[in-house]
Amino acid sequence: MYLVISWPLRKRKNKHAGVKETPCTFWQGNWHVTPLSPPQGHRMILSLSSEGTVLLNHQQLKGEMTYIGTDKWIFRDHFGYRLILEKTDDGTVTLYDEVDDKLYTAEKID
Repeated sequence: MYLVISWPLRKRKNKHAGVKETPCTFWQGNWHVTPLSPPQGHRMILSLSSEGTVLLNHQQLKGEMTYIGTDKWIFRDHFGYRLILEKTDDGTVTLYDEVDDKLYTAEKID
């Protein structure tokens, strides 16, 4: 004999009903960017706006955002090189700079 117990499934109420996070809202803001490999350089600040403006250490970069997704953000500069912010499997965020072929860690500061 088997005993089957069932109950109605309830949806959890969203604390922030009406506030929907889009891929753009996750990426926009200011990020501390630090080189992963030696020599350890100074920490830089990458700023991303919802309008597509990209600043590196308060200097606007010329180019355009080419992709914004939940796990990746790609910016192509006016020379054709890409900056790629990407969420890794362990939840950290990295920045790859094609110009220097370097990988950085990125930590959101606001």
